[in-house]
Amino acid sequence: MTKTSIAPLTPRKLTFEQYLLLPYDGRKTEFVNGEIVEMAEPGALHIKVVKRLGRKIDHHIETHQLEFVCFSGPGIQIPQVGRRDGARDSDLVVATHEQWQQVEAQTKALFLRQNPPLIAIEVVSPGTVKVDTCDKRADYADARVPEYWVVNPVDSYVAIWVLDGRMYRLLGEFRGDETVNSELPHWELAASDMLAG
Repeated sequence: MTKTSIAPLTPRKLTFEQYLLLPYDGRKTEFVNGEIVEMAEPGALHIKVVKRLGRKIDHHIETHQLEFVCFSGPGIQIPQVGRRDGARDSDLVVATHEQWQQVEAQTKALFLRQNPPLIAIEVVSPGTVKVDTCDKRADYADARVPEYWVVNPVDSYVAIWVLDGRMYRLLGEFRGDETVNSELPHWELAASDMLAG
């Protein structure tokens, strides 16, 4: 009997619908151009900034009695023209209670194309500068997310982008003790406070 070697199977690309049906396997991933992309483990500073900023946003929502929620973890569907839809996983999102209820009704914690969150927030790490400041900004604009925050402790600034038509317009880039402007009602926090770990 002759043994024949079998070439390893090349993984086929998934549709967005197939991706939605996959069970959660505990990995932190994004879905880009039909492929599941594993994300690098975040550094300690990144984790601290995300946790601290999430607490500040929660406190702000509670103090001003806003009908919003803030979460870390849910993904955002990225509609694509001529390519497969994708999904990005932002560090934090701000959404209305109604938007979050729609997410809770699904198999995966994703804001689908008809239900983008109000704000997507990325905290930049040394290895993710281009992805967070350029690639994801274009993707979140395609997803029609009204506001995008880039919190960049690597280069010590906070950039706030607001959707203007199909693209983002820079509302402001803030450093040090400058007060960060946002369309989030009553948001008045210094950039240094948002960047602190």
